[in-house]
Amino acid sequence: MVCVMTGTEGQFKPVCVMLTSLKENADFRYDVRVYHKGIDETQKEILNRLFNAEVLEYKRDWKFCGRYTSLAFSKYECLSLLEKYDKVLWLDTDVIVEKPIGVLIAMKDELCASRDILSLRSSFLPEYRDSILEGTGFNTGVLLFGSSIKNPMMIKGWCERKTEEIGKYLNFAEQGILNLAWREFNIPINYVGREYNTPGAFSGDIDGAKILHFFGPKKPWKMKVSNKRAQARWEYWQSKFQERLTA
Repeated sequence: MVCVMTGTEGQFKPVCVMLTSLKENADFRYDVRVYHKGIDETQKEILNRLFNAEVLEYKRDWKFCGRYTSLAFSKYECLSLLEKYDKVLWLDTDVIVEKPIGVLIAMKDELCASRDILSLRSSFLPEYRDSILEGTGFNTGVLLFGSSIKNPMMIKGWCERKTEEIGKYLNFAEQGILNLAWREFNIPINYVGREYNTPGAFSGDIDGAKILHFFGPKKPWKMKVSNKRAQARWEYWQSKFQERLTA
């Protein structure tokens, strides 16, 4: 079992905050892998010392990324890791783990994910949306890949080629590509409850949240989000990370 995430130099703190929340709520054994661009040697040492993380530079450069970095597409590496691990848990940088998630980790499906709150078409720019079938897909902020996926390297190659083909039309980075791949290869999806991917940046109830996801333009480490309780939870985990750092 491996947990995978990404970070740039400017995302070092949120990566550490997320890993702190994961470590304190993990009721399962796991390795940590962080793909990065720009994290320095001091930051790598902290990630390794506090979280036993393997920190690897993501070298591929996708030219069309717009408001996203190339790191968004390192999510495809989860498919490669299925050659080594029985399960791969992806967590976006803007996530915090609020409660134990062992029930999720114990699931044996090809993919476990929450249904996205927007249509799949919204993952693409308007000039490409007409080619996409109606309906919702899965949100890629929290993904559990299982080793029962057949031919993961073939799927990874397809994702990379499709990204090269239609990358300039992507609105939410890799999310549209992964959803298209699951349709292309007809892979079953276990749509898990919203508690495993609860919106954190907007007003709403977060009482049942096991994983809070601050998707959207507002991030709690940059500005106060609308949901004051969710903001307070992120600040709580930030303080826990600082305690670990200075211990």
